[in-house]
Amino acid sequence: MALIKCDECGREISSKATTCPQCGNPIAAAGDVNATGAPLTTTQSTAKKFKAHMLWATALCCIGIVMLVSDDVSWKLWGASLFLIGIAWFFATRIRAWWHHG
Repeated sequence: MALIKCDECGREISSKATTCPQCGNPIAAAGDVNATGAPLTTTQSTAKKFKAHMLWATALCCIGIVMLVSDDVSWKLWGASLFLIGIAWFFATRIRAWWHHG
């Protein structure tokens, strides 16, 4: 067993690992390299899309929380709405990511 570097995060991992334990990046097997002449990796192109959606949903929740602590009643109403929309968006994205990659 040799240690190799993950192409995504740079962490040293076992050459027998199928994915990086740190970032989940798929690791090419030696047979894949011999068959194609270059490392063959399978990339899930939607992973970045789901991460971006979760980031936006989290930002929406944070903005909602900031608005909730204000003294203005209308800001509190908008803050609660943004927070709930952000939570719903976050969990919907998590379910979509699970369903898509499951």
